[in-house]
Amino acid sequence: MKVDGLFLVRLRRLIGLSVHAHDGRARLKWGVVQTVPRMTLLLLAVSGLLEVLAYLSGTRVSEIYPALATKDLPRFVTLVGTVSALYTFYAAVFVARAWVQGCLAVLVRANLSAVMQSRFIQKNNLYDITRIIASTTPSAASKKNRRPAEVEIIINDGLQQPTPTSDCESPLNHRISSDDEDSITEEEQFPLIANRKRTDSDGVNPPALLIDNPDQTIAQDVDKFADMASEILMKSITVPFLIAYYAVETYNITQTIWAPIIITLFFFLSWSICRIAMNPVVPAVYEKEKLEGDYRFYHVHVRTQAEAIAMMHSEASERQRLDSLLDAVIRISYTVLKKTVPLEYAMQLTMYLAAVVSYVVISIPVFDGTFADKTEAEISGIVARNLFVCLYLIYQYTTLTSLAGMLSKLSGYTTRISMLLEACDEADQKKMESAADRVFTQIHRPSEDFADPETLLQVCKLDPLASNESASERTGLNAGFSQFALNFLIRKGQHTLITGPSGCGKSSLLRILSRVWNLEPEMEECIRFHPTLLDLNADGVFHPSKVMFLPQQGFIVPVTKAAPAAGQSTRQPDSPNSNKESALLPLIAQIVYPLHPSEVVISNAEVGRILGLVGLQHLIQRCVARSDVEDCGAESCRKGDEGFVNGLSGGEKQRLQIARVLYWRPVLVFMDEGLCALDLDSELGMYDVLMRESGAGITVVSVSHTGSERVASLFEQRIVLC
Repeated sequence: MKVDGLFLVRLRRLIGLSVHAHDGRARLKWGVVQTVPRMTLLLLAVSGLLEVLAYLSGTRVSEIYPALATKDLPRFVTLVGTVSALYTFYAAVFVARAWVQGCLAVLVRANLSAVMQSRFIQKNNLYDITRIIASTTPSAASKKNRRPAEVEIIINDGLQQPTPTSDCESPLNHRISSDDEDSITEEEQFPLIANRKRTDSDGVNPPALLIDNPDQTIAQDVDKFADMASEILMKSITVPFLIAYYAVETYNITQTIWAPIIITLFFFLSWSICRIAMNPVVPAVYEKEKLEGDYRFYHVHVRTQAEAIAMMHSEASERQRLDSLLDAVIRISYTVLKKTVPLEYAMQLTMYLAAVVSYVVISIPVFDGTFADKTEAEISGIVARNLFVCLYLIYQYTTLTSLAGMLSKLSGYTTRISMLLEACDEADQKKMESAADRVFTQIHRPSEDFADPETLLQVCKLDPLASNESASERTGLNAGFSQFALNFLIRKGQHTLITGPSGCGKSSLLRILSRVWNLEPEMEECIRFHPTLLDLNADGVFHPSKVMFLPQQGFIVPVTKAAPAAGQSTRQPDSPNSNKESALLPLIAQIVYPLHPSEVVISNAEVGRILGLVGLQHLIQRCVARSDVEDCGAESCRKGDEGFVNGLSGGEKQRLQIARVLYWRPVLVFMDEGLCALDLDSELGMYDVLMRESGAGITVVSVSHTGSERVASLFEQRIVLC
C-alpha cells in the first residue's frame, strides 16, 4: 500500500463522490454556497486574499529598515501604522480561511458519509459484508459423510399436507453435486475482493481480512479524510502559483537566475528524500488504524456483554484478550514511530537548512557587485525585501514537502474507505447478475398464478444448495437442511409451526425466505409470495405492514433525533403532560420501528393499549420515572433512553417485538425463536394475542425448539425438520 497510481485512482473516486453527492445533509446558515465546488471556490478566493495581504505586509516591513537607517521618523510612523493595519486584516482573513476550510471539510464528510451509509446499509449488503468481516478463515468443508435429512409436514386435523400443484414441478429443481458444493468458497462468492486479498495487502493486513470495523471507517476515517483532504486541496492548488510568483520575484530582486535555481534544487532534493522516507509509513499507519479499531470494538463488546461476562466469572479471560489487543496496538504504535523518524528528520532538516539557503541566495547580489551603486540604507532595504521574498519562497517549498507527511496519512484513510466501497461494489455486482430474473419472478408475477387467492406463500422443491452462500456458511448453519428439497403452502390464517433439532436448518429456512440468503436465479421460482405481499417500489423488499421477520434476539433501537422526511407528518402531543410525551419516545421508537417516532402519529393511549396487550404496562411508569430524574437540561434530549434500553430483560425485548407486530399488523409474520426467553404460559399468551385477540388477520409462522403440545395445538400446520 503506497502513494501510487492505485491511491490516485481511489482518491479520485472519493473526491468525485464527495463533490457530486448533494442531498443537503450539511445545512449551513447560508445555503448559497452549500456545495463542495462553490465552497472550494470560496476557499480559493479567501486564500488568494490572504496571500495578497501577506505580500503587502511583508514588503512594507522591509521598508522599515531604510526608515530606521535614515532616521526618518514620519516615514517610520506611517509604515508601522500601515503594517499594523495589514496584520490586523491578515489575522481576520486567516481565521476566515480556517472557517471556510472547516465548512468544506464538513460538506465533504456529510456527502461522503451519506454515500457510504447508503451503500453499506442496504438490502443484504450489511449482512453479507459483516459476515465476510467475521469470517477469518474461509474454507469449504466436506459434506461427504452427512446424514440425509427428512421433512415431515403435519396438519393438526391429522391429514398429510397435500403435494403442491403441478405448476411447482419444473426442471428448475436444480441440485448441486457434492463436488460442486465443496468448490463454493468465499473467493468465488466475492472474486474481486478475494483477488485483492492476495494482491493489495503488501504484507500488512492479514489476507483473511480485507475490511474491518466499518463503523470506524464511516464514523472516524471519513471525518479525518475530509479534514485532511480539504487542507491538502487548499495547499496543492495555491502553493504552485505562489512558488512560481515568488521565484520570479526572487530573480527580479537578485538579478541572477541562480537564486531561484538554488532554492528549487534544494527543495527538489529534500522532496525526493521525504518521498523515500514516506513509503514505509503508509502501511504502518493503515495497520495501526485497523488495530485501534479492533481494540475499541472489543471494549464495546465487553461493555454490551457485561452481564454475561459477570455471570460466567470470565473477567480475567476478557481482560487477557484486551491486554493482548492492547499489546498489539502498542507494538504497532512503536512501529509507526520508528518508521516516522526518518521522515520527520528529513522534514525538520529541510526547514532549518532553508534559512541557511536563503542567506546564501541573498549573498550573491551583495558580493558580486550588483548593489555597488547603492547606499547602505538602500542595501538594507533591498536585503530585507529580498529576505522576505526568499524566505516566503522557501516557506512555500516547505509547505510542499510537508504534504508528504499528510499524504501518507491520507493514503491510509483512502485505502480503508475505498476497501469498504469496493466490498459494496462487489456485493452490488453480485446482486445485479440475477436482478432481472428476480424482478420478474418476485414482483411482476401476476396474481392469477395463485390458484387459491388465500395462499400467502408457496414453497416448491426448494433446494438450499442453490443459495449464493459459501459452502463454509452452509456447513455451519444448515448441515442437515441442505440435503433435501422442501415443499409446503401457507394460507391466510393457517398458523404454522416449524420445529426440529438444533442444526436442521430452521433459521436457515427463514434466512432464505427473508432474502438474507439469496437463491440462484433459476431457483427463484421455488419461493412464491402472493404479489400483494411484495413492495412494488423495491426489489423484493418486504414492507412491515405486509410481511415481518422477527429475529431471535429482541431487536431494540436507540432513540435518535431525526427530522421527518418531506411530506411526512410529525407527532403531536395528545396530552398536556409534555414530560410524559417526551418520556415515552424510547417506547414509541421500538413500536413504530423501522420508522422514526417523528415520522408517525401515534397517541399515548394507543401506546398504552398495545403495551397492555403484551404485558408491558410497567415500562410506561419506568420511562416516566426515569425522565423525571434525568430532567436536568444536558440529558433532556435522551430522557429514559439509555436506562430504558439497558434495563430491559430478554423477555421484555421479545415482548416489545410482539408490540411492534401489533402496531404494523402484517399479513404474515415469521418468528425465529421469537418467544424463547418467555416461560410457557407467557409464550402461550403472546401467541394468543397474535392469533386471536389482535383481530388483525395476522398469520404466524414460528420457528421453535419447544416440544410442548400446548404450543403446537395453537397452530393449524406443523413442519418438522429432522
